[in-house]
Amino acid sequence: MATGTSRTRCSRCDKERRGAKCDGCSQLYCYDCLPHHRQELSKELDEIETTRNLFRQTLTEQTQDPKKHSLIKQINQWEEDSIKKIKQTAHECRQLLLQHTIEHITQIEVNLAKLTDKLKKTRQENDFNEIDLNEFKSKLAQLAKELDKPPNASIKQENIAIINRISVVVSPTNKTPFLQSINPAIFFDDSRENIDRAKTYVPSAQVIYGINNLDPDILIKSTSIESRNIQNDHST
Repeated sequence: MATGTSRTRCSRCDKERRGAKCDGCSQLYCYDCLPHHRQELSKELDEIETTRNLFRQTLTEQTQDPKKHSLIKQINQWEEDSIKKIKQTAHECRQLLLQHTIEHITQIEVNLAKLTDKLKKTRQENDFNEIDLNEFKSKLAQLAKELDKPPNASIKQENIAIINRISVVVSPTNKTPFLQSINPAIFFDDSRENIDRAKTYVPSAQVIYGINNLDPDILIKSTSIESRNIQNDHST
């Protein structure tokens, strides 16, 4: 926090009072509101830590059981939906066939009853020969065939898909290290060779040079160590 001696308008209470400027948000706060602002920042840090802890828990769960990954769950959901569609289609076809089969069986029973009456009459009259016997055999075989497969019903398979096929597409990943993505500082001595080598691996990093000539305590305490962007340095 940068302090001030003149009166300024506090961004929190909107009063003109002496206070300090926050280096982070560049807002001015009076000395009464400044602790509240720090509390707000502390609360925000708590929320970040809570989010981190929840993420750590999720990461641990997926490490222990990779099947809990959201994409795996998406595949599982597709599987369930596809099975439901297949079962629904099979159920509709089954019901239609059962209805037709019942009607067909009823008709077969009627025809069998007629054939049975004719057989009884033939035996009672004792008037039959090979032609009559062959006719009875033929009609019985026809009824058995109709019972096994209704003459006006069959199973037809179409090439129309009732479910959408899914696949896994693996795209190339960004090989940039995580720390590089947040623009790290690379410590080197004044060697031009070392700095140029750093550009090859970390093109967006900050170089803090002359480190071999610095006292460790000074390096830790200093807030104005000279730095430069490697890309800008490369152009000079």
